[in-house]
Order: sequence, then structure tokens, then C-alpha cells
Amino acid sequence: MKSLAIATIVLSALGCFCPPLSVAREAIDFGEIQFIKETFATEIGNYANLDPGYINFTRQYILLRIFQNPGITDSQYFIYVDRHPKEQNIYICFYDADRKDIIFIGGAKTSTGNGNRKGGFFETPTGFFESDAKILGYRAKGTKNKKGWKGLGVKDSRVWDFGWQKTQKYGHECEIRLMMHATDPVFGEARLGSVDSKGCVRMSNKMDNFVDHFGIINRKYEESQDKSRRALLMPDRQPVKNTGSFLLVGDSREF
Repeated sequence: MKSLAIATIVLSALGCFCPPLSVAREAIDFGEIQFIKETFATEIGNYANLDPGYINFTRQYILLRIFQNPGITDSQYFIYVDRHPKEQNIYICFYDADRKDIIFIGGAKTSTGNGNRKGGFFETPTGFFESDAKILGYRAKGTKNKKGWKGLGVKDSRVWDFGWQKTQKYGHECEIRLMMHATDPVFGEARLGSVDSKGCVRMSNKMDNFVDHFGIINRKYEESQDKSRRALLMPDRQPVKNTGSFLLVGDSREF
């Protein structure tokens, strides 16, 4: 926690170093944010770590990362994942660029990469990863693998593809295809909250559907004029006004 205290001091001094704010794409609709929070609580429930102390320091950690990233200048939704082995949390968040604050919409348990396991298992990389529509994601077929798992979740679950990213395996740098997707509703969901994946970010089918339905990180897809990109979007979606495009993976061991 000592480094968390240092982060607090750093953030308090960051005012003059924050990037200039761009004109907001749309005014923040706090009524909508409250609606999304209430819908999340009803449809999914909050199963991630919501301890006030943890949330406070996580907020500061996220803000520090945002201030260091020139790609985020306006208010928007995003996904945050803590890959700490004892945490394994995934949150839907909102960045209020005017107030330089983070609003936590809701959280659940996730599974990130098990870099200590042999074979094709790797540690999930940290950093910002953009769903920029240049790499077309896809939808799960709902088929089972050799172990009987629906590895990408139920049929039509969304798979977000963030491309090839650098990570570590036994102290050596390598690359993985980083994706975020649902997992088997029986076997995989029971193991959420533990380091279990091959490097991707796993979540429940309900969480996957929620992020997909409300277009939390669909900005680039919504903006695209390419029909093949827009065809991936849910026809009955209800996209939020300040949709974003970023997944941020962090590690509270860095705190």
C-alpha cells in the first residue's frame, strides 16, 4: 500500500500535467449513467471487490494511467480489469473528463492469463487496448471443445479482438492474441475469480451480453462506415451516449 500512497501524492500534483480536454462528443447524461448502474445491479449484481479503500486506490491508479494516455481526452465508458491473482476483477467504468473522475458502474469476477501453466498459457498483458474496428471481432458459435467447454461462451456471445500484444512467459517476452470474451456457462463461470485463462480476459455470459448490448466500448464500430464492421453490432442494442473503445488491464500489485 506504500506505493498507493505515493500514487495519491502524484495524482494530487498532476493538474498541470493533464492533457488538454477536447470538446465532449456528447454532454454527459448522468441520468443514463445511473440507469446503467441500476440495470447492472439488477441483471448482473456486483461481485467484484467493492471495498471502499480498494475502489479509492483503483480510481487513482486508473486516473494516473489515463493521464499518461493521449488517446483518452473526452468523457467515455471503458472496461477495467485487475489481473492481480487475488483480485481478478472486471469493471465497467465511466471517465468524467470535466471532473477528472472515475465512476464505477459495476463489477464482476474475471479470469486472466495463467502464465505459470505450461503449454499455450501466458500472462495477460497490462495497458490500454483499443477496440478500434480495424481488427474485426466476431461472435461465438457456441460449440464445445475437446473438454466439453463452450470456450467462448454461448452462441452469439461477443468476442472482442485487440490484436497481437506483447506479454511475458517465464520471464521472456512473447506475443499473444489478446481477446475479451465470455466463457463456458457451467465450467468456466464457476472458475471466474481465479487466474485461469490462456491470456485472454474471460467474463460471464451475462457480463458479455451487457457490454455488448449497451455498446460500452463500441465507439469505433458505431462510427465506422464499413458494413462488415457494423454488421457485428447487435440489431437491438441500446448504445450509451458516451460510448468508448478501451480496455485497460492493470495489476494492483503495482500499487
